[in-house]
Amino acid sequence: MRLRKYAVIAFAAAALACGRSREGVIKFGDQPGLVVTEDDLTRYVAWWRDYLTLVNRHRIELDAVTRSVSSKYSPGESDRMSQDPELLATFDRQRSAMQELEGRRPVDGLKMQALRDTVPGVATLEFQGDKVAYVPGHNEIALAAARQRYGDKFVAWVVSREAVIARILSE
Repeated sequence: MRLRKYAVIAFAAAALACGRSREGVIKFGDQPGLVVTEDDLTRYVAWWRDYLTLVNRHRIELDAVTRSVSSKYSPGESDRMSQDPELLATFDRQRSAMQELEGRRPVDGLKMQALRDTVPGVATLEFQGDKVAYVPGHNEIALAAARQRYGDKFVAWVVSREAVIARILSE
């Protein structure tokens, strides 16, 4: 009974420590730990939401432009179609918008990689028509891969921020 009591206390203390820590630490191989702050996480999640929203908007726009442009040409004129001014203008506009968004990445390097690999294990965004919708639920395969690569503590720290992630993705 006494051992059980201490186990419960230890578990509660560990849960509080994970839940209250304002930063997670990525362990990657033999390298020293890399700190990811709560601000890094929230800025990344907002950026990821914006990224997928832009990708979805581009997909819908490109589908419409492709239908429009393909109606102008016969099936044997694919080379002319690929040089259509409307299609090329769409590509240029989309490339520019994507470059601007990429230039606003909130984190880089290993932080970006760890968040990109871990956050989708906590919550996903799916294309639903012209919207990008938050879908709650864990992807245990993605989380297991992230744990193996970045450490249990980092993944637990990200998972403990699920409510923050959900709030941002639902905006």
